[in-house]
Parts: sequence; C-alpha cells; structure tokens
Amino acid sequence: MSLKGNCSAESFESRGSFRIQGLLNAGTIDIELHSECRAREIGGDRICVRKSRKANPIAKLVKALTFNNEQLTVETIECDDIQLEYTKADIVRGNHISIGPGCEIGLVEYSGKFAQHQDAKVKDRRKI
Repeated sequence: MSLKGNCSAESFESRGSFRIQGLLNAGTIDIELHSECRAREIGGDRICVRKSRKANPIAKLVKALTFNNEQLTVETIECDDIQLEYTKADIVRGNHISIGPGCEIGLVEYSGKFAQHQDAKVKDRRKI
C-alpha cells in the first residue's frame, strides 16, 4: 500500500508493506513486519510493531535474495501505549513505552513506564 497523504482509521492492521508519506493516525495500530514499512508520522492510542515470526523457507530465501529490510522507518511516533520492535525513529513519545530488539531511536519521551531491550539503541530518553 502506498499513500501520498495521510491515513486515518479507528484501527490499522498491516501484515505486509506500506508507505505513507503523511500521518498514520488510528486508535489501535498493529504492524507485523514482513518487509519495509514507512510513514512520516504515526499517532494514536496504542501501537504494536513486531517482526513476523511466520516465515517459511521460500519467503526467507526471497528476502535474502532481494535484501528485504523488515523494519518500520518513521520520523515521529506519538501514542499512549507503545511496543516497538525493528523500528527506526527520530522521536518516540508516549505514556508507556517498550523499545524492543532491532530498534534505533533518537529520542524517547515518556511519562509512565519505559523499558529497553539490550539489543535496542536509544540515543536519549527523557521522563516528562
């Protein structure tokens, strides 16, 4: 899926690839990474980004041959409840934030709980 503008919905669920040049805004956002996903900004109540665990041998071979990058790339994420894996973001803001494996985050601003996986990279974090 590719959109030049914004995408707004009550719920957004992705099991593939998307490119949104504007804002992705939804109450609940559930992204299972099978290939590269991009958005300029993401906002909502809850977001969960995780790498697909269901890769069959043929899919693994295709990904290896095409240098497929299973990652979400976004400038800013703002949600109340955030759970991220394999995400590259400049800024992540929220109440409860969990930064999982494969993440590269510039700045995390949180007001509640914060957790960071040992394999995640966070340049700066601030409790606000």
